[in-house]
Amino acid sequence: MKRYCMPRRARLSLLVISVFVICIFVRLRNFTRNENTWSSPLNCDLNNGSCLSNVTNQDPILSELTDALHHSWKAYADYAWGMDEVLVLSKMGTRWMNGGLTMIDSLDTLWMYNMTEEFVQARDWIAFTINFDYNNDRTNVFESTIRLLGGLLSAYHVSKDSVFLKKADLIGHKLLAAFNSPSGLPFTDINLQTLRTSLAGTSKTVSLSEVATLQLEFNELAMLLQDKSIAKPAANVYSVLNGVKKLSGLIAIFVNMDQPERSSSDTITLGARGDSYYEYLLKVWVQTGKKSDWLRNQYLDAVRGVTDMLLRKSVPNGLTFVGELKSQKFSPKMDHLVCFLPGTLAYGHLHGMPVEHLQLAEDLMETCYRLYNNTSTGLSAEIVYFNLANPERPDFYIRQSDAFNLLRPETVESLFYLYRITKRQRYQLWGREIFRAFNTHSRVSPAGFAPIVDVRSARPIHRDKMDSFWIAETLKYFLLLFDDGLAARFDLREWVFNSEGHPFPLPNATAVSLIQDLYNFGP
Repeated sequence: MKRYCMPRRARLSLLVISVFVICIFVRLRNFTRNENTWSSPLNCDLNNGSCLSNVTNQDPILSELTDALHHSWKAYADYAWGMDEVLVLSKMGTRWMNGGLTMIDSLDTLWMYNMTEEFVQARDWIAFTINFDYNNDRTNVFESTIRLLGGLLSAYHVSKDSVFLKKADLIGHKLLAAFNSPSGLPFTDINLQTLRTSLAGTSKTVSLSEVATLQLEFNELAMLLQDKSIAKPAANVYSVLNGVKKLSGLIAIFVNMDQPERSSSDTITLGARGDSYYEYLLKVWVQTGKKSDWLRNQYLDAVRGVTDMLLRKSVPNGLTFVGELKSQKFSPKMDHLVCFLPGTLAYGHLHGMPVEHLQLAEDLMETCYRLYNNTSTGLSAEIVYFNLANPERPDFYIRQSDAFNLLRPETVESLFYLYRITKRQRYQLWGREIFRAFNTHSRVSPAGFAPIVDVRSARPIHRDKMDSFWIAETLKYFLLLFDDGLAARFDLREWVFNSEGHPFPLPNATAVSLIQDLYNFGP
């Protein structure tokens, strides 16, 4: 019988295909292998997607969200690969820290959305390219900590890939140089190549939120590396702030770098430059096993201060809002950033804080929703001013200079917390409205989502830059709001999210014992 002989070209093609398939198989096996003995609490397996979101058999909005992430990631991959952020109108990237900011900030979101191919591509680029040695004196310590260090730590936890821990170790140790100051407060900026530190601008002050929103990340790195010294400088910041003058538990937003106890700032706000200080008082208390009476009491005092000093109701409809104090004079100004507070209050109640905190969270959550619902676009402005006196006017108004929307996450973040803790369906309904408003007004062609100049215009004009937090936080929190299976894997009783939306598992008693005593100070 005559034997069939495959043509030489066909045999060569088959050989090439076979080698390619084998390489891909080996590549994926190597990707999931971790040389450490640490085991992810998710028990993930990238090969079969066992820890990832299943977005095909649930609420139809999940497919809309997946499409939005693909559309967003395409802009970064096509126009700004390896750069920090993307200009979606100019179709180019920007270099801020020269650290692949959007890529690192997006890792855990890509993972949650089951975008395996994109995750692997990003992982490989980070593994072979990133060294955090950019010769730039203005690399911001706060942003590098919450976005880069936080993003790498979270990526390590969800994927079990040790390359992320190695890179976290690298940048974490570089950032520690920022704490080498006479007062112990960190400098605002650092050159990651020379480790030279500096303050932004000519002022001798630092922002409250920037110096006090570093502790979760350095605690996490210290526990993973079993090196207490990594956490100590950030923990010491709280000891320094313990000597700063407070008004009903609230601290002014600018702190004197050299003599913190003599700070003279007179602006108190839970908006820009103040917000995440209060968030981290609670979350560090939870992360460190709820053993620090100082952290617990500081948080409780601050919430009482908000209630006594900053809380008001608008007219005519009685919306509960959080204003500001300037020279001890109340201002009805509220940043969109303040909308983190409902979620933080709800998370605190879940972990044992008073039930009144949950009620306040729900009242504030409705206000934050109204900031969206009452505009032509269905999107919130960056800042609003509430009406306290005239029943003939709306509850709040927006100044022209504050009418923009930056794709911020705080409201959807709080919707996620409130829905998962209370199970009230209205929070999902509100989230659905807000997402579709983003999809209608911020989506641009051929790729990306863009901020808008004026939320009051039914045909808004776009800004250029898509900040990394759009993927890192906003789209992540939307998914967690609607995907029950994914939310169960990131049970809020077992995880803590940093200020950039990166989840860390709450440590066991043995792990946390390494750092607990760092937070036992103060009266």
